[in-house]
Amino acid sequence: MVLKGVPLGNLADPTSREFVPRPEWYFMFLFQLITYFPGYLEWVGVLVVPGLVTLLLLLLPFLDRRPVRLPSRRPLALGVGTLALVAVVLLTVRAYQTTPPAAPETGPLLTSIEQMGRSIYKVQACDSCHQIRGEGTPVGPALDGVGSRYSVDFIFAWVYNPKQLNPQSVMPAYSAALGTRELDAVAQYLNTLK
Repeated sequence: MVLKGVPLGNLADPTSREFVPRPEWYFMFLFQLITYFPGYLEWVGVLVVPGLVTLLLLLLPFLDRRPVRLPSRRPLALGVGTLALVAVVLLTVRAYQTTPPAAPETGPLLTSIEQMGRSIYKVQACDSCHQIRGEGTPVGPALDGVGSRYSVDFIFAWVYNPKQLNPQSVMPAYSAALGTRELDAVAQYLNTLK
């Protein structure tokens, strides 16, 4: 490793749903612990509970000061230490049990420009009006199969200024919000929906 370096994986794709972020195994118990606290109390699960348990474990030799060092003669130290170890193991096991599987990527593999278009589609909240594969709000037309019905140029023109193609359209024009490269990326992505 010193001479060859650490092998790196692929570059991160923020639009991919295959990767499920999880901490290393030695932090999984903390990761699971914070799931038991609602959002506004997460700081208790992150700071207070682990801090108090660590402080208790550090003070344990001072709290149980019996001169005999046999574990059977030190019930407080043995009990608290065992309880802490069991809690860490159970929380770690539970964290691995509740790890969600990676969401399978559906549809064809996308090129980088199509991935960019998918990302822009999500950032611009297009799914607040359109559905793809049942995901989104069905206010506007569903976009399933739009790539087999229309060309990339037509989709580009539609997203650029829908009222130019249909004066009754309620869809806003994205010509001011997005540049030509971004609009082309969205059109390329929508064209993959065959």
